[in-house]
Amino acid sequence: MHSVTLRPQTFAARRLREIPALRGLSATDCERLAEHIREESYRKGEVILREGDAGTAAYIVRSGMLQARVAGRVVSRFGPGEWFGEMSLLTGAARSATVEVVLDCRVMVVDADAFATLVAMYPRLYERLAALLSERLARTSHDSPLRRAEVVVIENRAAWPERREFVEALAAALERELREDVAIVRVARRPPAATTARPGRRDAVLLALRREPAQLRRRVAAQLTDIAHVPVIIVEIDTDVSAGDALADLGDFVIVLADGDTPPQSPCQGQRHIAVYDRRRGATPPLCDASCAVLPLAERWRAWTIAHIARIVTRRTVGIALGSGVAYGLAHIGVLSALEDAGIPIDFIAGASIGSIVGAGYALGASAAELRTIVERLSGLRSARAVLQTVLLLARDANLIRPGMLCGDRLLGFLETVAPLQNARFTDLVIPYRAVATDLTSGSRVELAEGTLADAMRASASAPWLLSPWRVGDRVLIDGGMCDPVPTATVRGMGADLVVAVNVVPPPDPRAQNPLAAVLGAVDWLNPLSYLKGGTRLPNSFDVVMKSLLILQHELGNRRIDEADILIRPALGEFWFLEFWNAPAFILKGVEAAAAAVPTIREKRARAATLAPEAIGATVFPGS
Repeated sequence: MHSVTLRPQTFAARRLREIPALRGLSATDCERLAEHIREESYRKGEVILREGDAGTAAYIVRSGMLQARVAGRVVSRFGPGEWFGEMSLLTGAARSATVEVVLDCRVMVVDADAFATLVAMYPRLYERLAALLSERLARTSHDSPLRRAEVVVIENRAAWPERREFVEALAAALERELREDVAIVRVARRPPAATTARPGRRDAVLLALRREPAQLRRRVAAQLTDIAHVPVIIVEIDTDVSAGDALADLGDFVIVLADGDTPPQSPCQGQRHIAVYDRRRGATPPLCDASCAVLPLAERWRAWTIAHIARIVTRRTVGIALGSGVAYGLAHIGVLSALEDAGIPIDFIAGASIGSIVGAGYALGASAAELRTIVERLSGLRSARAVLQTVLLLARDANLIRPGMLCGDRLLGFLETVAPLQNARFTDLVIPYRAVATDLTSGSRVELAEGTLADAMRASASAPWLLSPWRVGDRVLIDGGMCDPVPTATVRGMGADLVVAVNVVPPPDPRAQNPLAAVLGAVDWLNPLSYLKGGTRLPNSFDVVMKSLLILQHELGNRRIDEADILIRPALGEFWFLEFWNAPAFILKGVEAAAAAVPTIREKRARAATLAPEAIGATVFPGS
C-alpha cells in the first residue's frame, strides 16, 4: 500500500523550485502552489494510474522510477524531476496509459485545481509540457524499445561460502553477453574486507546500520535509481542482513543460491525467479526448465551454466525442438553441429522419438562431433544383405504377447549402455531437457522430466505397430510424434526466449526407395496366392504403415511454425526412412539447413531480449 506524507509548506515549496520545469517560479508562487500539493510513496509493482480512468491529478517524480504501458507495451519511463499524468489534464481526455512503479518511488501530487492555477501563473509551463508531450508521442510511435536496468537480487539462502565468487562470475558473464558494464550493489552489516576492485564500474556497498528495514529499502532503492542507466544491477545481500526479505521484491529477477533442503519460495507478482544448485555440495533436482540451474562438477560446464543464467536474465536463451522421424532424425546432429560452429548456445532441449534420443545425448554434455562418432558405427550397413541381417537380428526381439512387432527390450538395453547415456538420469544433465511422449489413453502430450533418461527415450520412441508401448508410472505411452512431432510448445514452456524447431520428416518423394523391396518381391513370388493381387504390386504393409505415420508427422510438424520463431527443414526427400547407414549424408543435410538459418537466429535472438515472443515472427529454412 502506498503512503501519504504531509510536508511543511516551506519544505514542499523548496522541492518545487528544484524541479527543472518550474525553475522560473518565484519563491512566493512556489509557496502558494505548495498549499495544494501532497507527497505520496509507492512500492515496486504498485499501479498509480490506469489506462481509461479520468484524470484528476498530475504527478512529479521525486525519487524512484516508473513506467507507462499502453496495451501492455512499455512506451515511457519517468525518473526524478519528470512529470506524468499531465496529458489528461491538458487535453481533458481519459488516461492514455497505465503507470506502474518499477523502483520504489516518491511523487508529488498536483490535483487538477492546483494544476490549472499553476499553468495560469506560469504560462511557459504549458509550452514546456506540450513539448514533453510531443516528445513522448514520438517515442511511443517508434519501434525501438525503452530500456531500464534489470535488477537481479541474489539471495544466499543456503549460505554458500562461494557466494562472492558466483556473483563476480555472473557479472562477468552478463558483461560478455551484453557487451556493456553491469553494476554490483552489495548490502552488508559491516564494511567488507578488501576485495578485487572492478575498474570503471558503478559498484557500491551499502551498510545495513541499526535502522528499520524500510529505511534500508529506501536507501537501496535510491542507489538503484542513481545507476538505473546500467543495463543490469546485481544486488548482493549478505546473509547476516536481517532486512534481506524486505529487499527481495526490489528485484526484477531473484536468484536463490540453494541446497537440496532449501524450502521453495514463491516469487512476487511479475518477478522472475531461479534456484541455483551445486553438485559439489550434494544432490540436486532434475534439470528440465528455467526454474532451476545446476552447477555441474566439471569446470567447463560450470562456466557454461553461469553463462546460461546470464542469458536467462537478459532474455537471450535459445531452445531447440528436435522432431521425430526415424533415421531422418540423424540430421539433428548436423543442425546442432552448425549451431555449435556459429557460437549459438542451446539453453533448452525438447525431443520427440529420435529427437529425444539425440537431444538427451546433447543435454548430457556430448558435443555434436561426439554424437556423430556414436552413430557412424551404423555406417557398416551399406547393402540390402546387411540390412536383412540386421532385420533378422531384430527378430530376436520379436513380440508375440505385447502389442507391436518388437518388444523394444533390445532398444532399451542399447540406450542404457551407449555412451554418453550410460545409466543416466535427469539429475545428471548439464542442459535442461524434456522428452515428449503420447498418452495412449487420452491422446495428450506427456512431458517426461524425471527418472532415467532411458525410460524417457524408450517411451518417446515407441512407434505404433513397430515397438510396444511403454509404461511410465500409471501411464501407457507411445511415440511423441503421434501428438507433437516437433515439440515447440514444450520448449517455450521450459523458458526459451527464442524457439528453433527442426522438422526432419520430408514430404513423400519417389526417389526414396526401400532397399529390401527387391528381396521382399522375390519372396512374394513364392506365395501361391500372389496371383490374387493382380498385375500391379502394392507396397508391403510395413512401408504402408511407416510412410502413413511419416506423412502425418510431416504435416503436423509444419503446422508448428506458428509456435516457433525459426523452423529448419533439412532436405531429406531422397532418403528412405530407415537408412541409418547413411548417417554422414543425413548429418550433412542438417548442417546445410541450419547454416542457412544462423544469421536470422542471431538477429532474432537479439530481438528476443526486448520483445514478446509473438512479436518476433516465424521464419522457415528449408534445406536445398
